[in-house]
Amino acid sequence: MAESSQPTLQSLHMDKTKLSKSYIKTLEDQSKPVPNDNRQERYCKYITKFASHFGNERVILTGSTIKRLRLRSHKDEGDFDYLIISGITIPEDALEQRKDLPCFVHIRTDKLKTSFSKSLIVDGKYLHSKVLKEFEVTKEGFPITSGLKPILTAPKISKGRHSKHLEINLEAKPGTSQIHYSIRKTDDLDPEILSVIDEEDDAGNFQSAVRSSNLSTDMKDILCNLVRKLVGTVTIDTALSMLFQTLSGLLISTTSSENSMPPSKRICKRESETDSDHEKVYRVPYLYKSSKDFIAAFPLVGNPSYLENWKQRMMSRKGLFWPKQDTIENICNAEVYVVAKPAIVDPNSSIDFCLGFNQAEHILAKSFSPDQKLCLLLLKSLQKGFLECYSDTLTTFHWNNAFYHKCGEIDPALFDRHSTILVALGNVLTYMAECLEKRYLQHYFIESNLLAHISKEKANEIVAKIKEIIQDPERTMEVYFEKKPTDQICLISKKDLKRAKESWNQLHQAGNIIGTWSANDDSTLQNALLDTLQLVLKTDFQGEGSVSEDSPGTSTSGESQIGQLLGEGLRYYTANFSNRQERKRAEENLISKAVVTVFSSILRK
Repeated sequence: MAESSQPTLQSLHMDKTKLSKSYIKTLEDQSKPVPNDNRQERYCKYITKFASHFGNERVILTGSTIKRLRLRSHKDEGDFDYLIISGITIPEDALEQRKDLPCFVHIRTDKLKTSFSKSLIVDGKYLHSKVLKEFEVTKEGFPITSGLKPILTAPKISKGRHSKHLEINLEAKPGTSQIHYSIRKTDDLDPEILSVIDEEDDAGNFQSAVRSSNLSTDMKDILCNLVRKLVGTVTIDTALSMLFQTLSGLLISTTSSENSMPPSKRICKRESETDSDHEKVYRVPYLYKSSKDFIAAFPLVGNPSYLENWKQRMMSRKGLFWPKQDTIENICNAEVYVVAKPAIVDPNSSIDFCLGFNQAEHILAKSFSPDQKLCLLLLKSLQKGFLECYSDTLTTFHWNNAFYHKCGEIDPALFDRHSTILVALGNVLTYMAECLEKRYLQHYFIESNLLAHISKEKANEIVAKIKEIIQDPERTMEVYFEKKPTDQICLISKKDLKRAKESWNQLHQAGNIIGTWSANDDSTLQNALLDTLQLVLKTDFQGEGSVSEDSPGTSTSGESQIGQLLGEGLRYYTANFSNRQERKRAEENLISKAVVTVFSSILRK
């Protein structure tokens, strides 16, 4: 390594501590959890709770959100990453690793306990990657979430109390990305957008879905009354919107007929697109945006050898500062996944899968000290600022892996934000420059080269930029921290609208997924809905559901009491009483609680 790229205490220690403190405050403010983070985790739990009545599929929130490492602004909330996990597990001996890139694998169908259709088998022995990439179409391995996902992620425009919400899907690797834009309520959208994506009322859709379902009349009345109560209670625009999207999605997935669906959910038959003007782009001003990435995955059976091998490497290293023994043990018990992702060199997109260590990375992130976390946030700010033009080549994933490697070698005291944190930062930058010069960065958990796809020319360009950071960190950091806000305009192309139409068609092809599972026993569906609603009331309306966006972490006791009362009502409805006297006592208890809630509400006013 050339001597000029080695960091020195002089070049990496800012004299202007006041300026660096402002950077620290900015990063910590941008990475603070917000109510929407917990809300997204809860909605994953609701869907998982519902699906658990029919199988073992799960939905979990992953990525930088749960690691508390997201950088967001008031205009851009960043990405939420969702892992949709199949109930089918893959044994390790069914994985055929690439010798040159062991983190990429092929799945041998002859080693699986589950049989897949012939259309999903390549060359007579490999599982086709579309089983995950197109799981909502193939449905194999995802009998429940394949019906829920098209409904919960359909392109839509919904009306909130204070704004409108536009949601549209984009292609992503590996999976689907849904972009959410919050728009001023007074702003009009282009008629051509409205010809494809209808404006919807989430609470109205939920009630419509209830009325068109096969539930009993009493159950329909309870659910519709519940909606009216929540609409009058909850003060959070986005929370209410997302909640009803989730609940109505669960209900709509039980319908089997287009006529039984809310009008705005029916197949769009309006053909506004012509052969001409394909390059037309629609400009839509927005207040803020966020995105959701949906990735389907198979979990591996038990504790794969990859993490045990990693543990042995960690234990054999001398002078290892990080991670600690308990963290290493927890990681060895973490779940490992396979996702559909083409290899970075000589890809075969039909059969390529990639190992995913999402849970292990989450455990690592929880073990960071506050100063280590700050150092990683500084790296992310450089990637989003000075190195932004290379962010698709050298991603956050690459920087995370480099950081993990160096944390094991750097004395934790060197991350001190008040003195030497920039020296620690320089060590990581120097390490990345060395890796780029060799074009070899080892995956932290498995011996696989993460830079195998980068050309020598591109690597040299990035190395030169990293050397600039090392020589003048203050100037290069300013690119991110002094970035001026730009006009908040989203661009929607004809291709996006075409994809929206395809999403609507796919939505209706999903069919009666849940209904099929519960056809022989109507109580399964009813129990799934009630169980999920009780969880909603327990978590959303006895606590965070009353959080205001202006006062994170606060709650209103009135909303909490209403949530408790609604929960008591659901429990009363679903209870099996042994005799009339027991039912009467329960009814009197419910009435008593209702009276207390009403009088408490009056006294507060």
